[in-house]
Amino acid sequence: MKHYLSRISWLLIFMTAFVAKAGRGDLPPTPTCILFKINRSINKIEALKERKRFDDVKLVQQYDEDIAHAIVADFKEHFTFCKVYFFNSLQLHDVIDKHWDKVLFFDQDMTNPVKPDISLFGNVWIVENNFPPPPNYKIGSDPQNPELSKESRSYANANDEFGIVSYNDKYELIEHKICYNRSRLKKAKVPDKYPKEFTYTYIGAEHYNSILKKYYKP
Repeated sequence: MKHYLSRISWLLIFMTAFVAKAGRGDLPPTPTCILFKINRSINKIEALKERKRFDDVKLVQQYDEDIAHAIVADFKEHFTFCKVYFFNSLQLHDVIDKHWDKVLFFDQDMTNPVKPDISLFGNVWIVENNFPPPPNYKIGSDPQNPELSKESRSYANANDEFGIVSYNDKYELIEHKICYNRSRLKKAKVPDKYPKEFTYTYIGAEHYNSILKKYYKP
């Protein structure tokens, strides 16, 4: 009887571990550093310049800048999972090609560029604030649920929602549901004497941090 109970105990332990692993899906390697792409409205700005709408160009640039500072501030306060560096979207190809000497990185201080220790990058993820993955993208590879989950499908079709989208170092979407996490912007009320000023609060880093800690338990 004693040996029988021992075997049952080991079987339960094995099944628990198997179920936990299955629930995690095919989890990609732990990110050791996140490079956050700050999107700039390059095409919109160029179109406005061609039409000589220079006042609107300033508005778009201010909008981009305020969102960038809101994102950085949120990550500074709420993200602790790993080191985060920020770069402008114009330099995406240099990041993908790992031409680090050409990339201007920023940390939580958007004023001055920093030179991170590249040797510590390890498994780099490229992350951005953008719309959800395309509808046909396979987020998970759980054999019991090979199709897109209802949740991820609703994300993909929600044109009015955006969030934190995660890619590997080749700018390929992470094949796991952690590739997309909702985020949002809150626009603050600005006095009438500053009609052209944008002030935003970004909300997303805390949830993204908790999700990564959930899946990458020590």
